[in-house]
Amino acid sequence: MNQESLAAHGQWKFAVENNLMMLTISGSFNAQGIQLMHKSIALQLADQRYIPDKAYVDAGHWALSTPDSEDAVRHLHARMKQIGLRRVAYAIANVHIRKTVLEQLWQAHPEVKRGYFSTPQEALNWLNNDNQCDLTG
Repeated sequence: MNQESLAAHGQWKFAVENNLMMLTISGSFNAQGIQLMHKSIALQLADQRYIPDKAYVDAGHWALSTPDSEDAVRHLHARMKQIGLRRVAYAIANVHIRKTVLEQLWQAHPEVKRGYFSTPQEALNWLNNDNQCDLTG
C-alpha cells in the first residue's frame, strides 16, 4: 500500500485564547494526521496579529502516535520554536510514559521549556508562572 493513500488519523482542536495557544489532541496520530494538524495550526496562526509564546496541550485522550509520525512531529516542534514558542505544558494521562515519548521528540529544542502534568489546572498554573523551573528533567 502506498503511504500517500493512508487516511489521516488523530483528532485535534486548536485555538488561541488568553494569550495561549491551546491544542487538544485525541486518538492515535499517523504522519498524515500530524501533517494535517500542522497545516491547520499554521493557517490559524497566519490570521493572528500576535502569536503567543506559550502553549497548552490537552493530551488526556491521546493514544500516542505511529512510528511513521515522529518526523512530522519533530517538524511541527521545530516550526513552533521558530515562531517563538518558549514554554509548553502538557496535561496527559500516564505522565511518565508519555513524557518519555515527548521528550525524545523535543530533543532538538532544549531551549523550549516543557512541563508535564496530570491535570489541566497544574499545567495552566505552570504556564502562567514564568518563574518556575523547567520540568523536563
